[in-house]
Amino acid sequence: MPFLVLALGLAGCGGAKTGSSGQIARIDALSRTICGQRAAAKASSKATEKSQLRAQARRNVRRLFVLLKADRTDPRVATFEADVYARAVLRTRLRQRTGSFRNAEGATAGIAEAFRYDRKIYQDEKALGLPSCLAKAPRKPIEG
Repeated sequence: MPFLVLALGLAGCGGAKTGSSGQIARIDALSRTICGQRAAAKASSKATEKSQLRAQARRNVRRLFVLLKADRTDPRVATFEADVYARAVLRTRLRQRTGSFRNAEGATAGIAEAFRYDRKIYQDEKALGLPSCLAKAPRKPIEG
């Protein structure tokens, strides 16, 4: 799921809380790998090495969400997927300026609604037990 914005920070990487203990271990190991790759990319001074590490981290993020989606019986995963989908639909409508988003007031309301979805998704990520290096708190959009 490439539409998630993921943060960096090696400290605080812990295990996820879904599925069987084997799946928890796989999710935990993959989360730690992603955190390490992102930290290494940030610390690297070579552009090619940075881009390779970032690409590996993106591939591993996709693998992580495949593991999470495999556990669809967990209501936290279902809530997370529904919120991510709703945010994607809202952002598409905002980009296309359809419906109530045609004027400036509607667009401002849409951006505020997107921020509410971002906050909700962040809470879902925390509920799933994603480590702090993957779940980034959303920033409030500029008002005014």
